Amino acid sequence: MTLPNHDPGDPAGAEARKAASGGILERIPGYPFAVMTTMGLPPNLSAPGHAREAVRRVLSELGLPHTGDAEIVVSELVANAVRHGATPISLTLGATPEHLLIAVQDADPAGRPVPLAADADDTSGRGMMMVSAVSQRWGYAADDNCKVVWAELAIA
Repeated sequence: MTLPNHDPGDPAGAEARKAASGGILERIPGYPFAVMTTMGLPPNLSAPGHAREAVRRVLSELGLPHTGDAEIVVSELVANAVRHGATPISLTLGATPEHLLIAVQDADPAGRPVPLAADADDTSGRGMMMVSAVSQRWGYAADDNCKVVWAELAIA
């Protein structure tokens, strides 16, 4: 698969993509990858819906079938940023020939994502378990100013 705007041998292009993402890319293992979109999201309940729409658009641009897994992952990562970070959110969607990358950045470096074993009666606490179950790998990185949580999903 050929990815648009992706030339790892083009240092100027890589630097431009990194700058456009607000520095989120260098915190993610596996860079460089093609940045399909980077967008700001408000820290409110509309953010997960905007993020799902972006995932559907990127999958369509790549000519890939719609995948519910990608929407689950982006919804959970963005919802966590809204709930726990309560700061402006940056969403980056990227791709390699094998993976779709979903990365969410917020300005709360202290909040560490942890998969929880929620009880049957709990009304929340399952999000990162779902992310872990449907992604090939996920992780996070933080510095003094922000945190980025990311997940990779296989591209069929």
